[in-house]
Amino acid sequence: MAFVIKLSTEQLIARREELLAELHLDSYEQFRARAELGILRDREWGMRNELDSVAYLLGEDDTDCGSGDLPEESASQPPQARGTQD
Repeated sequence: MAFVIKLSTEQLIARREELLAELHLDSYEQFRARAELGILRDREWGMRNELDSVAYLLGEDDTDCGSGDLPEESASQPPQARGTQD
């Protein structure tokens, strides 16, 4: 059985703020803008998955954590509408 970790919205926001502070960035939007321009530094690339995952869990990111392998119609649906695989 898979181990499930439950985090509150406050915990997710606090983690995002910690990561952004380490990178000396003010917001997730600033981070995504740098990513889109391809100007992330090595450390920023290293934290990209976690920042994107936190934003996804908060419902603030439409990149599906960078998976890029979902059909467009699935990518636009909320996670609960896509179903899960066991």
